[in-house]
Amino acid sequence: MPELEPVSLEDRLIGNIRDELEAQNALQELSLDAQTLDKLAWAVAANLHYAFDVAWAPKWAHDVHSWSEPDEGLPTGESHFSECLRCGWLTGHNPTREQALAEYAGHVSTHHPSPEVRA
Repeated sequence: MPELEPVSLEDRLIGNIRDELEAQNALQELSLDAQTLDKLAWAVAANLHYAFDVAWAPKWAHDVHSWSEPDEGLPTGESHFSECLRCGWLTGHNPTREQALAEYAGHVSTHHPSPEVRA
């Protein structure tokens, strides 16, 4: 499957801030709507990006992130993806999780060969 564009640093930053805002919204019972959370996440990310050198360093994550999305164009009705959290590389659309992980394994073997590879 063709590879997808890596997730940009800005999108990662906004997404991580949005996730934390969403968690705090629930824990603190703030009752903020989705649009407000989106705007706050964007504003905080813009300020951080302006004032600091921000780098992607997924210390909390394994080397691979896998997920699926509905896709009527595939026989399984889902597209499966894997992302290399070392470099941001993404698999293309795959009909099964196993195929996405196999594509990821091929990427790791050519771009990050080491004995500590985890999947």
